[in-house]
Amino acid sequence: MSQVAEINSGGRLFSNFLATTFNIDEEGARVLKENYSNKTLSNSAINKIKEKLRPLQKKWYEDLKREIEKIAVGKITFSNICIFGGGSLLFDIQEILQSELGPGLIVEHLLPKDLEDIKDQTRALNSPQNTPSLLICYH
Repeated sequence: MSQVAEINSGGRLFSNFLATTFNIDEEGARVLKENYSNKTLSNSAINKIKEKLRPLQKKWYEDLKREIEKIAVGKITFSNICIFGGGSLLFDIQEILQSELGPGLIVEHLLPKDLEDIKDQTRALNSPQNTPSLLICYH
């Protein structure tokens, strides 16, 4: 059985938080978030950002947990979970899910190509970041 749920904590929230925390513009925060996600920053920068994001990620997980509890009937177990949106690219998100929901959990990114009937003739829709907009159109 498949279930779909949406939480309002995501990539834009993380970017806005980074913009405010480091006093940078929105575009700079988005780039910082992507570099952090790709682990292309120095270890000290990664650790500093990780520490700053920890409370926000905890809130993200609590929001997810509430959604899971809403759709769960009885005791629910997961073998895999698909995540999408810009926030899903943060490597911490996968770590949180696996540590909180179980080490055997398979965390996958839902990509635009995974949606039936979506034909990407531009070949530009290749990131989980593009998926939320497509789901609105697809639904």
